[in-house]
Amino acid sequence: MVKSRLLLLLMITCLPAFIQTAASAPAGNSGGGAGPIRQAVLSRQVRPLSSAPVDVTDKFPSKQGAIWAVMSLANAPHDTHIRAVLATVDVGKAAPPNTKVSENAGTYEGTRYVAINWGYSMLPAGTYKVDIYLNDKLDRTLNLSIADQTPASAPVKPGPIGGCAKLPLRDPAPPGFPISVTIAQGRDAAGKPVNPGRIFRPDAPAFYAILSTQNAPANTRISAKWSGADTGGMDACNTGFADYQVTAAGSGQPWFAANPPINGEKWPEGLYRVEIYVNDRLAFDSDFGVCDTACKFQVPVAWKIP
Repeated sequence: MVKSRLLLLLMITCLPAFIQTAASAPAGNSGGGAGPIRQAVLSRQVRPLSSAPVDVTDKFPSKQGAIWAVMSLANAPHDTHIRAVLATVDVGKAAPPNTKVSENAGTYEGTRYVAINWGYSMLPAGTYKVDIYLNDKLDRTLNLSIADQTPASAPVKPGPIGGCAKLPLRDPAPPGFPISVTIAQGRDAAGKPVNPGRIFRPDAPAFYAILSTQNAPANTRISAKWSGADTGGMDACNTGFADYQVTAAGSGQPWFAANPPINGEKWPEGLYRVEIYVNDRLAFDSDFGVCDTACKFQVPVAWKIP
């Protein structure tokens, strides 16, 4: 019964596995490692696109909080399995030691941040631990404490958009066959764009890059790289957050979708870009904006024309 009451206090969420993030490592880590998990920390928040840790700490409030386990991966092989288990160490009579509160797991690859979180309305004061497993083997343990008197951290607030240096101009390499892209909020059963445009709301469930190709050679590799060019300090300038690839041939409408990196959260307002590569060479890019009602920053007039 005690264990059941403890479990009911948690409202668990976790990040999807497709997030692509910066290669830099979080500060204040549990110790470097020779394997794919180079560093790991606990934090109260993360950046919305990169999942970089914010407010790194091992102390958390007992009410209305979130515990984030943020790991920095380096050259992780395909299908690297990571599992994080939150468990008690000493919470008095609330639960025995080593009571598993919850766990989250996923498969990842590449050089990136991986962030797993547990959101809660209340947890008993005491000490806890997060055991991090790499391919089902214990890699490290992060210790934390929860106390009634620990204050909650203030949420990260956006600043003005326009402080990021513009991305340098690059010469695209035409792929040798006609190709174009439409940015939209979805695609219909026929593969056509739904609600196309260049300005989208923060609550958009996804961004779609829907391509049109003609006479593409067999086994043509087409990839899309999504980035937040300027989100007013909510994340680093030009933060990449998704990277996908498909193989195409002939004429068709290959497409790519990017969901909000943090499940259930809104997109931060700002300027975004999707780059389209053909056989690993940049073919073209397309910029777009995310605004809540009217944009509070300058966007090209053409973006506002339906």
